[in-house]
Amino acid sequence: MPPALVSAARSSGLFDEHFYLKTYPDVAGNRIDPLEHYLTFGLSEKRKPSAVFDPTAYLEANPAGQASGMEPFVHYLLAGRAANAPLSRSETIEPRPSLTNEIVRGTERLIIFLTPGLNARAGGILSIASIYEETKTLADLHGAKLAVCAVPGDDPFFLKYDWFENDIYLLDLHAVLRGCENLRWLQLHVPEYAVKRVSDWLEVVFGSLLRAVRDIHVNIMLQNIDYIEVQDVPGLMRFGRVTATTAHQAYGNARTRALLGVPVHQLGVRLGPELYAFKPYREKQDLLVVSPDPHPLRDQVLTRIACAHPNLKIQVIADLTYESYKALICDAKWSLTFGEGLDGYFVEPIFSGAVSFAVYNERFFTSAFAELETVYPSWDALGERMAADIHRLDDPERFERGWRPAYDLLASIYDTEHFRASLRAFYREDYSFP
Repeated sequence: MPPALVSAARSSGLFDEHFYLKTYPDVAGNRIDPLEHYLTFGLSEKRKPSAVFDPTAYLEANPAGQASGMEPFVHYLLAGRAANAPLSRSETIEPRPSLTNEIVRGTERLIIFLTPGLNARAGGILSIASIYEETKTLADLHGAKLAVCAVPGDDPFFLKYDWFENDIYLLDLHAVLRGCENLRWLQLHVPEYAVKRVSDWLEVVFGSLLRAVRDIHVNIMLQNIDYIEVQDVPGLMRFGRVTATTAHQAYGNARTRALLGVPVHQLGVRLGPELYAFKPYREKQDLLVVSPDPHPLRDQVLTRIACAHPNLKIQVIADLTYESYKALICDAKWSLTFGEGLDGYFVEPIFSGAVSFAVYNERFFTSAFAELETVYPSWDALGERMAADIHRLDDPERFERGWRPAYDLLASIYDTEHFRASLRAFYREDYSFP
């Protein structure tokens, strides 16, 4: 094997000895240098040199490599690397290459927000987007460049979410990290549902993408407490510091700090009445908006309400842009969530002047919400009482008395300036529960 090729393979950063030996245990028993084995035998056997170089994906993205007749990795070393060739088709989608180059050029400090690589409507995506947007304004604190990438395993073949107004382009995670040749400090923001997936990903890419990074900080964006208990938080600790930021007061506490074993910061969400158009009762339509969440009693509850209020329009939220959804809840008198309770389908309609109904869930609501007359202790209670409560509250004065306590309680919790102050505290490492 030519020494120049061996040297190029070592300096490329795309041969990962740990990955190769773990993926191909037969090599460990041969007492041969893993790189020498790969270049001598592995190439022709279509083996992978690392988790981030897939020979098939490379040829799909580089027709010239296929036409050359060379083994894909050899082509990359001799020609593709100097030409900054993409390793996969997802890297080639315009304007992703130029955006990636702007971020990686000379970068020593980088913050990456991982987000679902699906163009699906979800409140969690909006929350991640808002944290990213506010973090962009705090460069004086963190001194880093920012990128948004799909969670590992989600191929980001679309450029940006199209269901809400934004200027956020999803970049290819491997391309960003591979391009940051001077990277010394990395902060990864990980949605809670993907902790195990990210831990497994770090295990296989660390030797090829992150071995030169001296300081890695992984922050878990804990937006739903129900998702975290089955995740591998200790697995993240093998790679650097780990923290968690929480969206809800109900679990932004010392109990969650003890559960996770990492510092916890009560961040909250970027919400506040000033972000929503408001209509009073007399300008509202006789409309009930309903969250799309599945629930075993869903059909039974909605049928009972429809029978009791034949003139009431019931609309389940589906296939709306976020801006259209906000316009709809501004028109609606009523809202019902079948989700965790303290979610956007409960909060946002109230900020728009509607009365929202939910079932109390102690994992998301604080105890004060149990006192609200439209937050029921159980689904049975909601099913029995909600139709009658709509009739009872459908009057200007009674509507005001039903809506006002919920509005005041939420307005005391959600405030955009408070959120921004909390985010600044996070980047100062002034955590709520260190």
